[in-house]
Amino acid sequence: MPSAISSPAPESGIRRRLRPDYWALQARGAPLADYRSVLIGRNPTLYTANFVNVLHGREFAPWEQEEQDFASKHRFAAQAMSRILAEEVPHYVEDFARTFPSLKCSFKIYIAPSFGTMNAATAQTTDGMKIIFLPVTILRYDGDSISQLKLLFDHELFHIYHAQASGGAFNTTQADTAPLYASLWSEGLAVHVSEQQSPGIGRDRSLLDVNLETRARPLRLDIARAILADFESRDPKVYDRFFNASAKSDAFPPRSGYYIGALIADDLSRTHSMQQLAALTSSEAHILIRRSLETIVAQGR
Repeated sequence: MPSAISSPAPESGIRRRLRPDYWALQARGAPLADYRSVLIGRNPTLYTANFVNVLHGREFAPWEQEEQDFASKHRFAAQAMSRILAEEVPHYVEDFARTFPSLKCSFKIYIAPSFGTMNAATAQTTDGMKIIFLPVTILRYDGDSISQLKLLFDHELFHIYHAQASGGAFNTTQADTAPLYASLWSEGLAVHVSEQQSPGIGRDRSLLDVNLETRARPLRLDIARAILADFESRDPKVYDRFFNASAKSDAFPPRSGYYIGALIADDLSRTHSMQQLAALTSSEAHILIRRSLETIVAQGR
């Protein structure tokens, strides 16, 4: 690990190169410098400040060490998670492409360690678009449910499709400096689509946080008003307030923007297909998102 999975097209199969780098380092209790040399040295566009931002100190940061300890104690389960991901990803791509046949599979999928910083992510890098899945972090926070893996995959793959369908208007690269409404739409629609791709899964699961809906629902009007007040803000602190799982103490639960964004996607799906929603331009989405937010506030729902 990292393991790279190249995806030229769903129907042509997936080539995979599985590398046991991470587990070899784990097994011998290697120092941080060795992790940095092997992981960052061999994957310079993956481990960057704009993607997997880790291993920069002289010693493991506390959260990095916690993940290391977890991986050591749950090695076989985490390795099994890696194998399941590698086996299931081709089927996930095929299923997604049945719903969105215009998907261009010009991206690579990585299975790699994140040292506790994320469970899955998508980013445009200097050598192409990448999706990354982090089996240790997934196991630690999401458990070993196969259905949860598909939710994660559909959520991240939709970000790539959304960028393609919208002509680049919506993507997650530099999301913390995009207008707030763009992040709201990007993440909310990804939640909605991933839930539709796994019928019956439930909103609590599709939000990738089983407690978020319960915590955010009673506050939805206040959250919607706060988002309207900062609708076009590009301030990273505003982004963090609504989308960062590590957001500090606030009146709203962390990641509340995902919940409100999903409500907006639900609302707009009554009059638009998922394909039509994904193809909205920035100006079209701007109008519809604001209108939906204002309706939520006005109707008190």
